[in-house]
Amino acid sequence: MTRKSFTLIELIVVIAIIAILAAIIAPNAFKAIEKAKVSRAIADMKSVKNAVLALYADTGHWLGDDYCACGVCFISIDEPRANPAFCRSDIMINFSNWLGWDGPYLEKNVGPSPWNNLYLVQNFMSRADSDMRLIVLNFCYQDSGVVCPIPDDAYKRVDSTLDDGDLATGNLIKVGDSIRWLMIHN
Repeated sequence: MTRKSFTLIELIVVIAIIAILAAIIAPNAFKAIEKAKVSRAIADMKSVKNAVLALYADTGHWLGDDYCACGVCFISIDEPRANPAFCRSDIMINFSNWLGWDGPYLEKNVGPSPWNNLYLVQNFMSRADSDMRLIVLNFCYQDSGVVCPIPDDAYKRVDSTLDDGDLATGNLIKVGDSIRWLMIHN
């Protein structure tokens, strides 16, 4: 009776083939994951801009009008527990008091970013240089004392989709390790 088994050479060949396939497939898989993160960040950013514009179209109010006395405020959109239109954990606003309000304007909670960063909306709308920015901070969602870096390639992809492809110019710029997107400029 003959016994069938693999020889050492056959096992080495099979292991080598598996290693070659893994070396080919793994980098492509990681690129696909990063590309998906960039796509999600772009979708999140566009959703926030559309929601801000829809809120203004319906009510004539910019996000933050009722509680940004100084004309500059940061509104976190990452925390769903605050209010039905946009969210901030320490302020409860009843946007439905605004005439024409037809929210909520974000279908679902936006955030944290795909790299676990905070999203903030910065409102300058009552100042002379009136604009509204969406900022993707480099701080982590759960712990603002910890930095969650965004890969440089991701910055460039987001900028080439939403702006001019140059992180130093245009409406989307890189400031430190954060993305600042000028959504609205009046």
